[in-house]
Order: sequence, then C-alpha cells, then structure tokens
Amino acid sequence: KVNIKGCYFHYCQAVIRYARNKRSNLFQLFKADNNAARVLRMILALPYLPATQIGDVLPSMEDGFNSIVEYVNQFPYLALQLNQFMFNYIWGYWFITMGPAAVTVFNQDIRTNNYVESYHASLLRLIKPHPKVWEFLKKERKVIH
Repeated sequence: KVNIKGCYFHYCQAVIRYARNKRSNLFQLFKADNNAARVLRMILALPYLPATQIGDVLPSMEDGFNSIVEYVNQFPYLALQLNQFMFNYIWGYWFITMGPAAVTVFNQDIRTNNYVESYHASLLRLIKPHPKVWEFLKKERKVIH
C-alpha cells in the first residue's frame, strides 16, 4: 500500500517561490507589510493542522484557511492584493488540486522527504545514467551499506 504524505519543506518552498514570482510581485508586500508577513506565516503553518477536523479540539486545514481569510478581510487593502494568491493558488491548488490529506504533516514523525532526496543524490553520484540492472544493484548496495 502506498501512502502519499506531504513534505513541509517542499510546500513552503513552492509557496515562497510563487510569492517571489515576478508576475505575482507578492514577496515585496510580504517583506514590507507586517500584516501581510503574518498572513504568509499563517499560510506556511497550515500543513501543521490535520486534514480534517478532530472533534471540537483541533481545527482542520480548511478551518485554518478560513481563519486566515477572516484575518485578511480585516484589511481591505490586503484583501485586494492577496485575493488571487489566497483563492487561486492556496485554495485552488493546495486544497482543491492536491487536497489537504496530501499536504498535511499533522502527527507525522517525518515531515519532509529530504532523506529520500539525499538518497537519490547519493545514487546519482555513484551511478551513471541508464546503467545495466546488475550494475545498478551492485552500486545501490554500496549506498545502502
């Protein structure tokens, strides 16, 4: 059984990359405005919430998103500037396309997949592209041991 889990590092990296994109020009806003910076930090913290609400104790990622929207709406200038980012990118991509279950790192001991990326980098250093099967297995064994 394959279980797809979120990688907190890559989520943050993608959100920040989107904000730095010249078309969105949001990063300057996040740097210059304390309220906008708080919104970014709250968005980056969303994966720490569970995908679905746990009783009355823990809100879901969607509840967290709705709280962020309420916060943003207190500042009309900010709501105007962050509308596309919040609804098209954060909601549209991370909630609708990916889904909270694929993004959340709630209750996970390992919250990034950097160890997998490190393993792949080690393999690439040792093994040339398109090796023969036996050559691949022999060199992979060196990486493991």
